[in-house]
Amino acid sequence: MTAMDILTILNNAGQANKAFIVTDFKNYEYIGKKVTDDFYMFHPNKEEHTFPFTLVTNDKEANVSVRNMIRGKVTLNPKQAKKVNLPNEIECVQFKSYTIIKDGKIHTPKFTVRVDKDVLENLTAINSPIVKTVMEPNKLPAITFDLTGLEVADNRITDEELVELVQELNNLKVQEKVIKAINPNKEGAEDTYTDEQREFLAEYGIVNGVYNYIAPKEETENLSTYKVTEVLYQIKGAATIPSVTAAFKAKTKNGINQQIVDTYNNYANLPHDTLVKMQQEIKTKILNNKITLQNTRVAYVNNNGETRTIDNNGVVLNIKVTEREKTYTAG
Repeated sequence: MTAMDILTILNNAGQANKAFIVTDFKNYEYIGKKVTDDFYMFHPNKEEHTFPFTLVTNDKEANVSVRNMIRGKVTLNPKQAKKVNLPNEIECVQFKSYTIIKDGKIHTPKFTVRVDKDVLENLTAINSPIVKTVMEPNKLPAITFDLTGLEVADNRITDEELVELVQELNNLKVQEKVIKAINPNKEGAEDTYTDEQREFLAEYGIVNGVYNYIAPKEETENLSTYKVTEVLYQIKGAATIPSVTAAFKAKTKNGINQQIVDTYNNYANLPHDTLVKMQQEIKTKILNNKITLQNTRVAYVNNNGETRTIDNNGVVLNIKVTEREKTYTAG
């Protein structure tokens, strides 16, 4: 049992709406520079903030975070709001990510999750590091984990499987990019605001119902540095995935460009509802693929893996390992 095993189980349960992150992370230690905003206008609701347990990975660094959604509201200037026919207060949300694994090591060992009873039974059966369980009427059980002392990750796939995994991720990204080009509707619920109202709300940091910083600035005091090991997986000939427009304009239609063109032609006449469903399925597959890759990346860093090349029947995967210094806000 590794820390990545626990996080993966919770992520899968989160996708089924059976696990919800609830920790407020008041004493959270930043892994980068802390960002503040003198014009911060978001007011969180006085309630327990829960969000389906969702992991966030990094394409280079051996970091794994969990995403949380804070519900709240922003108070508008009443005179200005009246001019564009908006109420004085707008309900919105703010997303924050909190790092559980940093550079292959446990960074935030303790966190609390509300889980369905069957998930709790499964976690208990495999001796998960649960240090506290709270049962409350009309609420899912709240369990607190402590990952201290656990092995962070182990690599359970072969070199050939790693190549196939990275290749699969590239294929999924191609499909995702093509669908967005054909069906460019933004994700999230459609709103009924006018263009003037959307422009007004954006001045208050609200875009598509999500609050963002208005004038963000990074703290310049109490800074320190640490070494970060980056592990980059790249398929030769497909290190980057071009835009659909660039693929069609490319003089040489082969490799990744031809794949994009062929995918576009196959998807172009599909119904809107079909594309939306495919988009959601692809999004889930990408997340699950990235989690598996991140498990390998974390293990690779902890095992002091080096830059090397894998050739799997002509498909070449370059693994590039580099080190750099990263600045963060200490304390």
